[in-house]
Amino acid sequence: MNSRVHVAVRVRPPKPCADTADSPAVVHCRDRPRVAVTMPAPVMSSPPSSAGSSLARPRTPPISAWGSDASLSASPGVGSALGSSSSLAVMPPTATQTLEFEFDTVFGPDAVQSDVYQHTVAPLVDAFTNGFNATVFAYGQTASGKSYTMGTTALPRDEERQGIIPRALRAIFDTVSDDTIAVQAKLSLVEIYNEDIIDLLMPPSTTTTSPSSSPGGSTSRSGLTLREDPSGNVFVLGATEHPVTSAAECLTFLHQGLANRTTGATSMNSHSSRSHAILTLALTQHRAPHTTLASKFHFVDLAGSERLKRSRAEGGRRREGIAINQGLLVLGQVISALAARAANPTSNPQPHVPYRDAKLCRLLQPALGGNSRTVMVACVSGDKADVGETVNALRYASRARAIKNKCCVNVQASASRVDEARVAQLVSENERLRAVIAAMQAERAMAVGVEPVPVVEVENVRERDAQRRHDLDAFYAQCTSLIGRTAALRSKLCAMSSGEARPALAQTAWA
Repeated sequence: MNSRVHVAVRVRPPKPCADTADSPAVVHCRDRPRVAVTMPAPVMSSPPSSAGSSLARPRTPPISAWGSDASLSASPGVGSALGSSSSLAVMPPTATQTLEFEFDTVFGPDAVQSDVYQHTVAPLVDAFTNGFNATVFAYGQTASGKSYTMGTTALPRDEERQGIIPRALRAIFDTVSDDTIAVQAKLSLVEIYNEDIIDLLMPPSTTTTSPSSSPGGSTSRSGLTLREDPSGNVFVLGATEHPVTSAAECLTFLHQGLANRTTGATSMNSHSSRSHAILTLALTQHRAPHTTLASKFHFVDLAGSERLKRSRAEGGRRREGIAINQGLLVLGQVISALAARAANPTSNPQPHVPYRDAKLCRLLQPALGGNSRTVMVACVSGDKADVGETVNALRYASRARAIKNKCCVNVQASASRVDEARVAQLVSENERLRAVIAAMQAERAMAVGVEPVPVVEVENVRERDAQRRHDLDAFYAQCTSLIGRTAALRSKLCAMSSGEARPALAQTAWA
């Protein structure tokens, strides 16, 4: 089953430190969820025209959405009415140019966490508990609200402010808490820091032996590698998987892991995530009769892209920023290549998808073009200083809408179920062959002008012939045995006869 990547856009509120007079917001929410984005002329992909408005569209054509489409529509002025629901318009204040994009959902600065979850991730939870793989990831520049949206910041006591991950975990365990279904769940949490995969659920600077880790036994916290199973699923070799039975246990492990995550302060974000974090929940459901559903849910909180000139990073922070931007650059190339494939599926050769150029993209390979239901939440800033990063994020998000995944229910049949299926297949094949034999015999009988012999009678004759062959074989075995016994008796008689003759000869010699 083909499933397109669902893309939502969330506009964060103005930063508290921003001076709204000197730096007016470029993202204006008119009538929710309509959003207008004001852009300076240099960002436009075509020069401004004094004669009228010109429209610059993204390369990727619009793709039909799961529900009602959201569009980033064009308008010649800021005060103009925007398009239909879930629309996002880019309108320059000094030129009559606009960019138009299309999205599935748009959330303005006033959107609450529950709205974001219900319109994006709630359908993923339903699919996940029914055996589909699922992925949700937040994309955008640093300080655009990705961690807040995902729920990887400090968990607020107020549930209304909790993000996607806590809400999804509670919904999952509420769904699978049925006593009639045997459920097993395992949780893992890793980060990609400077292209190094680190297990966040293992304490720093430890090497231990864990039964739930790699088959080799000894496991290091860092330096983990990626592997691919025979089904094409990519996994982290050596990452610890902790059995969990409730959302509360999952959140406890999540907090332990996030305490080990690499963060740092920059001029753009005082608590900037310096790594990509991937939380994975593996769910196994044993359903009758003899059927097992095995699915995985990946929650991905990406590190934010940043311009080194604006972040003023130096030394280690600068190297971190370069590694983050490099991984996100490859991710953008993967999105562009998959969008090009979707736009022209018959082209030969197909564009190369550089999954292996970054570990982040290798881990996201099932989510982008593979076996997964996927949601991308593009988080953008409404500040004028961030307009360049905002447009770049919107462009990548627009291209991601064209990506098509091949989703299927992950069913693992038990050995007894396989045997039953094989027996049923053989019985069906036997019936089919019997019908073919009957048709051939009828055709032959009509050709020679005789009455066709029913298949049942033919089978009876074959059974009688087989029984007669068996009887003949048994009789032949008995005859062979008798012949052997007769030969043995003859040999014995000959021996006895020769023994009686020798004493007689001796007596004759002495006489």
